[in-house]
Amino acid sequence: MINERCNAIVNDDRFIRGIIFAILLNSVLIGWDSYEVTATSKTLQSVLLIVFTVELCMRFMGRKNTTSYFKDPWNLFDILVVGSAFVPAVPSYFTVLRVLRVLRILRLVRSMPQLRIIVEVLLRSARSMLYIFLLMLIAFYVYALIGVELFGGSQQAGTLTATGDPWENYETLHEAFFSLFRSMTCEDWTDLRYEGINAGNNYWVVTIYHVSWIIISTFLMINLVVGAILSNYQAVIDDEAKSETSTSDLELLKVIDTLQKMLSKRSDELAAAKAGGDSKEPN
Repeated sequence: MINERCNAIVNDDRFIRGIIFAILLNSVLIGWDSYEVTATSKTLQSVLLIVFTVELCMRFMGRKNTTSYFKDPWNLFDILVVGSAFVPAVPSYFTVLRVLRVLRILRLVRSMPQLRIIVEVLLRSARSMLYIFLLMLIAFYVYALIGVELFGGSQQAGTLTATGDPWENYETLHEAFFSLFRSMTCEDWTDLRYEGINAGNNYWVVTIYHVSWIIISTFLMINLVVGAILSNYQAVIDDEAKSETSTSDLELLKVIDTLQKMLSKRSDELAAAKAGGDSKEPN
């Protein structure tokens, strides 16, 4: 009896909204403490800790079974976050973990159709984006090696930029990776080109290298990501349209289909009977 009552309470929409409000309030208070720690803030956080503890106990009491309860990662996360607040010697940065409970709002995705669609699109696109990421990583590595060979190491020893500083953007492989990432975000990528030219590199080599990288990374790779997301978005929209047909509608369609088959069969029987009657008439 207690199990069913607790389960009904923790799954009630009003209870869920109240807990979400408490989580958001707790997050705001933790952020406020980074500016000024007040007695009011400490008191409110203590009250909220009691609320979270009661919620945790109620969810445990309202569980279907112990195994399923501990298999839910959200439950384990709640136990870690709430339990850490009762350990005096726990590091202070564990307090920040309480802010991560805001992620529990994602549980409401099911009740928000548009948000649910976005989440489903991102999940479906994860596999496609993994292969795009691998392709991008290969492109990064190849261009970084080319950059080191062309503009790094002994080739640029003693060369200076217009400001008098050594041009070291492609001195090592990891520095070349960062320079390519900077170019991909279009953050002053032209400065890399001008500095390379001022450092004594061939005008056309530097230009072709950076322009081709911008075309591949920014225009091609990013468009591949956008294309994968749009493709999966359309697939999710189609699935949503199909799922809008409720179970009762499907049952109604089945009944209509059955009636149509019965009518068709009856029509065939009447036609056969009529044909048989006509053949028995005297000449």
